[in-house]
Amino acid sequence: MPDRSAFRNRPQRKKGRCDMENLWIFAATVSVYFFALLVLHRAKYNAPMTSRQALKRLGILLLVCVPLNTNGYVFTIAGNAVGEKGVYSLFSLYQKTSGTAFTVATPFVWQEGESTAVVAGIAGNQKAGRNAFLFVGIAANQTAGKEAGVVFGIAGNQKSGGSAGVMVGIAGNQEAEKEAFTILGIAVHQKVKDKERTFGALYPLTAE
Repeated sequence: MPDRSAFRNRPQRKKGRCDMENLWIFAATVSVYFFALLVLHRAKYNAPMTSRQALKRLGILLLVCVPLNTNGYVFTIAGNAVGEKGVYSLFSLYQKTSGTAFTVATPFVWQEGESTAVVAGIAGNQKAGRNAFLFVGIAANQTAGKEAGVVFGIAGNQKSGGSAGVMVGIAGNQEAEKEAFTILGIAVHQKVKDKERTFGALYPLTAE
């Protein structure tokens, strides 16, 4: 099971270090996104971008990907970032923080924090000291010290020091200390302490 104490007692991310990491992440993100736009433009129009088009798109990327650090909380529209107290975005592929990692939508995201949350999309990996949540989409892997949950969608693997659950959907593997459940759906495998079952549904598997 996830070790909450180990996560909580790890060294906090320092602001200066986060700023330096974010500078490199920002440069890499803009470079990759800009290259992707160049490739897509050529594929669609069978011609390279003009200098004016390229500068316009580069300017937009710089604006939407820049991470803004406010007292340890990092905010970005579509960038990737690390943060001392939290990272919040509309669209991200990578977030790491000692606080909350939150993104609204993503095709695939890697998150690590005290709490992690995705509103819609694919959560490739969510590692949380307390809670890891996905509201709509697919969670490939969730590891949480307290709660790991998917509201509507598919959970590949969930491991939790408290509860692991799917409200509506399908779960591949669920391992928890207190309970594992799928309310409207089915779990291929569930394990709670020494208890385990296959194709669990309707009622939760609990430690009691």
